[in-house]
Amino acid sequence: MASTEVAIMSSVSNVITFIKERIKTDLNSANQQGLLNLSEGELLKIAAITESSIEASFGRSMNEVLSVAKQLTFKG
Repeated sequence: MASTEVAIMSSVSNVITFIKERIKTDLNSANQQGLLNLSEGELLKIAAITESSIEASFGRSMNEVLSVAKQLTFKG
């Protein structure tokens, strides 16, 4: 994998990590504000399902990102 691709993968991975953490924070805040009425266990389950979905989507979509990176590398 070329260094450009590695840099892009790392950057996108950081974004995905931020998104996952933000979702957990937002779910907790919504629950504390009364927008949700969930137990701690229910919140943890929802967060785990959401995180798993994001990771699976990331894994399935990275080929598209890498494809664009390769195209841009060859044009540059």
